[in-house]
Amino acid sequence: MFTNEQEYCCFKIFCEKTALRLAGCFDSSLWGRLVLQACDTDPAIRHAVIAIGALDFTLELAHAEPIPAKSPLNMHHKEVQKHHSFALRQYGAAIRQIRNSASEAKVNTRRILLGCLLISCFEMFQGNYHSAVTQIQSGLVLMENWQTDFATNQSEVLGASSPSPYEVENELYQAFARLDIQLMSFVDFRPRETHERMRHFGSTSVQSMPSTFRDLKESRIYIEIIIRRIMHYIGSVSGSKSYNGCLRVASPPLLFQSDSQEVHRMLSKEPERWYQAFKPLWEHACSPDGKAHIHMATALRIYYLISQFSIGIIPMNRSETIPFAAKASEICREIVSLAPTIINYSATRCSTARFSFDLQAVTPLYIVALRCPDPDVRCRALNLLRSCSRREGLWDSHLVANVLSWVTKLEGQDGLKGISATNGPGVTHMMYDFEFEAKYVQVKCQQLGKGSKRPVERILKMSID
Repeated sequence: MFTNEQEYCCFKIFCEKTALRLAGCFDSSLWGRLVLQACDTDPAIRHAVIAIGALDFTLELAHAEPIPAKSPLNMHHKEVQKHHSFALRQYGAAIRQIRNSASEAKVNTRRILLGCLLISCFEMFQGNYHSAVTQIQSGLVLMENWQTDFATNQSEVLGASSPSPYEVENELYQAFARLDIQLMSFVDFRPRETHERMRHFGSTSVQSMPSTFRDLKESRIYIEIIIRRIMHYIGSVSGSKSYNGCLRVASPPLLFQSDSQEVHRMLSKEPERWYQAFKPLWEHACSPDGKAHIHMATALRIYYLISQFSIGIIPMNRSETIPFAAKASEICREIVSLAPTIINYSATRCSTARFSFDLQAVTPLYIVALRCPDPDVRCRALNLLRSCSRREGLWDSHLVANVLSWVTKLEGQDGLKGISATNGPGVTHMMYDFEFEAKYVQVKCQQLGKGSKRPVERILKMSID
């Protein structure tokens, strides 16, 4: 199965270390079972897995502290470069074989989706945002087209399980659900019409959601469906032609549809229904008998809080704004108090684990640090982002901490108002323009200064290399 010792060693690294790191505090069956089983019969998948294992080892070697005494600095750099070159060669071999299979007359949907997943993972691991986003978009289109063939109406699409698990396993199906969330949270160039269509997806599954979940794995599936539905709804009422994710803080007007109020009311109830079904699992995880599950349960509780926050910042009328501002502070305080459990778990599990495939703590902390009405809570969230060096999917703690530090500096120097949870009059908009090829991001922030009736625009340009 392996042509040389280096391939075997990097495959072993993936099996023993990388699969667990990619899963973070969640179940690792996708990486530790499904992907590895595919390696037995598919050389393309095997090359991709070896490439990711080699890249993981490269980054571990690059961040080794201290550098081994018997390895001079230049020799250490050569060793890092050697492993990185090997990772790129394996990655190139995987891409060539996956492309060949995509051009075949009879397309193997599962193989293409697995390949897309691993390519996205490799590119995110390296911080190549453009390539990662492109792959995610392609995979989501393929997945939607595939599952639509099995649905009798739109409400059945985006269900709790694969419509044909013998063709596309549940773990793979749900991985693309999480990639959809990542895309919407980070930078989403899909048109508003796409979100208008997809906001109805998953309603059949939510309607039949259990009153009590069997386990944390089941509860994760349903909270992710709810988050996707909320985010597609937000994208559908976005005032711009394309919804650019939660990195974009925009001003009204929002483009509400005739049924928006009804949909908003329904979506507002879904997180609480989920929490009632999750509550026994949470209470068990907080007990001495359930401490082995506290990390995953904590991540899911943060997901629940973010779902509440996300739907709450889109008030249907002005009378809802003030009550939610008070609730927003409470939600944000809890997120900040829970996040260290996730961050410390990753650090304890492996001090060099700098990348996980799924969103866990970085995105929620970014949202809190940017939009919480309480400045003390925002400061605590920013300090947590500064203290951890981690990339979760498309999200890099170092990048967002630098942006948030810039916003904080503007507030302190110029007396500008902070970005409020309800998008109040102090902020007109905040936009991120990614220049992927040039590897930089330009951040534009418009806020009202003291005694000013016109917004002041500030621009930050940062490298994303």
